[in-house]
Amino acid sequence: MKKSCFKWMLVALMPVMFASCSSDNDEPETKLEPAPYVASAQKISLSSNAVVGGVQYKSIEFTESGKYIIRTNTAPEADRNPQLQDAAAGVEEIITGTYTVDGNVYTLPNYATITVSVLGTSVNLNIKLASGGELTTAGVLVAKIALNLQTQNLCRTWTIARTEFRYIEQDASGKEKAPVGAVFTGCNLEEMGNWLLKEHDVDIMDQLAKKRAVRDITFTSSKTYQMTFANGEISIGDWNWKNVTNGTISYTWDDPDTMGNNFENGDATVKFDGAYGVLSLGGNVTTNHGGTKYRVTMTFTLK
Repeated sequence: MKKSCFKWMLVALMPVMFASCSSDNDEPETKLEPAPYVASAQKISLSSNAVVGGVQYKSIEFTESGKYIIRTNTAPEADRNPQLQDAAAGVEEIITGTYTVDGNVYTLPNYATITVSVLGTSVNLNIKLASGGELTTAGVLVAKIALNLQTQNLCRTWTIARTEFRYIEQDASGKEKAPVGAVFTGCNLEEMGNWLLKEHDVDIMDQLAKKRAVRDITFTSSKTYQMTFANGEISIGDWNWKNVTNGTISYTWDDPDTMGNNFENGDATVKFDGAYGVLSLGGNVTTNHGGTKYRVTMTFTLK
């Protein structure tokens, strides 16, 4: 189980595009193996009285890849992450980990056992915490996106095998200079910033998400978009298809400070090839040092 905060800053993470390595057809030709928990995936929004041990449970989501995402408010002081984001109703927290399921009983190792009873869109839950607390409460199912081939391919947890990093500076008129870049294993933002500083004397470390490394990216059919960092922190938002035939996606972040004022939301395009996706992203940025304008792009090979 990991307890993580929303608040992070990743200027590099901007409008997103998944692209295939070779296919240019409008319709997806690749069918990936389904994620292991497609049949068990669901998101449940809980009533406001879903409180146990001083924690209000706002929603519980079981993802297609076997991860759970629990959103809470007002965690006990002794159990709080010191970097938690302040929320209107208290301290807002994300609790994540992996689950197994047997029938309608979900086991969240070292955290809870949750029994889910569904009638239409209404849900009754019994939550037994490993710490000893217990809660019986009601909720409603969050509507899912139709499970077409595009959605089935996208909705899973992706790890980043490699990152192609490019930095393109702009002159006063907005004309772009020659790009510089390199290819890195995984996605360690500090490593990219150090390379740019050493090889080209350009310092954008403040903009590279506090030097963190991106560990994985999750999409769910309940429209959740989550990024997890190697230090356990996460950022979370919502996504939806703009045009499923063309594979275009829109997304927003729950924390308006996720990407700064210029990058609170964006569009994406998704395609697949074999067992891989290629995630390309980029956007215009103004550095804190002297007002230099530049564009950073990253192309992730996902698996």
